[in-house]
Amino acid sequence: LLQLNRRIIPPPFTTNDLARVSQSPILTAEECSEIISECENHHWGWGSSQERYSTPAHKVGHMLKLEDLSRSYSLVNFELLPRLFPAIANAFQLLETRPENLRLGGCRVVKYDASKGRVELGLHRDGLLVTANIALNDLGHYEGGGTIIEGMPSFESNPIQMPEGHVLLHPGDVRHGGAPITKGIRYVLVCFILDSTLIPHEKYCQDRVKRDVEAAQLIDVTDQSRKDERERLLESATKHFADACYFGR
Repeated sequence: LLQLNRRIIPPPFTTNDLARVSQSPILTAEECSEIISECENHHWGWGSSQERYSTPAHKVGHMLKLEDLSRSYSLVNFELLPRLFPAIANAFQLLETRPENLRLGGCRVVKYDASKGRVELGLHRDGLLVTANIALNDLGHYEGGGTIIEGMPSFESNPIQMPEGHVLLHPGDVRHGGAPITKGIRYVLVCFILDSTLIPHEKYCQDRVKRDVEAAQLIDVTDQSRKDERERLLESATKHFADACYFGR
């Protein structure tokens, strides 16, 4: 489990595939403003956040799911994705994926607000093939922030920052996080992308390893009545770890 957690670059990606940043905006200023406006005027509001990835709940950025935003849902599916899918296929040609095989596995708008203390998100993995982070407001609206990606040079002190409308693409299973802002408000549209023709066997095996190890850790080692159960869980974790290594070759 520790070996899986320490792995920096998930196959088939290489050190040259950790980040791709657009040279021109993928969303117009008007489209960015439309998404922000719908979020800020949402009748449910931004709601509350829970602790995520070792970041205390009071520091985690606010989030709204795309499916709760009717106008933005249409904008993303009918305007953004026809631009985004070809960009992903072109950016990661080693995947040999086709734009028509890509799918949106999930999407959310994140709001970091320094005045509320909602400023960051800890290192984590998304799990799907590619994550797309799109800046919805310009760099002049906040200080600090950006996306940190493990494996990049001095990554913790060199977050990737983008102007309004630009997109950052990175492997979904590489560890990354939202660097803290120190002033202002930062809005980000985050899209999780999968390939309908690829089955991430390695990821599923990793998930099973984690599930089995965590279940075994809940059993007191001095509880002889559950000794066999604990051993079965650890044997299962060992098998799934071997499978993960095989599929991740």
